[in-house]
Amino acid sequence: MNWMKANVGATLADAIDQWKRLKQEAKTTKAKKVIAPQFKYNTYLRDFLSDNPNANRDVGIALWKIKKSLRGDNIYRKEDLSLLEK
Repeated sequence: MNWMKANVGATLADAIDQWKRLKQEAKTTKAKKVIAPQFKYNTYLRDFLSDNPNANRDVGIALWKIKKSLRGDNIYRKEDLSLLEK
């Protein structure tokens, strides 16, 4: 959508070419994709799994549920693993 707003007057063919370029770029780039701020759950799980590659996703979900019930931010930190011990 941002591309469409920035390229008023572009054709559908232009938009398709841009979409294909972005998809190809996403396949070849190793950089983390930007997750919009309102998707804190997705960001938390991504950060948890990248920090703990051998961990089970269910552990990340359990941590998220604990973390969001606490006061403060919902950003993943290594110390969050200690929440499971409580």
